[in-house]
Amino acid sequence: PPVNSASGQIIATVTVRAARLREWPAVKSGIASVVSEGESFEVTGEWTASGGSKWYQVRIPNGGEYWIASYIVSVSSSPSLSKPH
Repeated sequence: PPVNSASGQIIATVTVRAARLREWPAVKSGIASVVSEGESFEVTGEWTASGGSKWYQVRIPNGGEYWIASYIVSVSSSPSLSKPH
């Protein structure tokens, strides 16, 4: 699994048309926001449920931290969030 390191941040990029950011790592959790395909967020944590589903805690631009299911993002290491597209 990805881990934060001195070489850069771990970035989660949304791979589906619309993804829900959750208040807690559960599909029944309240929806904090809906984000679009291609949006990227810094990963600040992860959690695996007893059933095996994995969630990433991500930080959004306003500083809030929410949860997104691992199966709707791709995760990569990046030196910064401001890399050119």
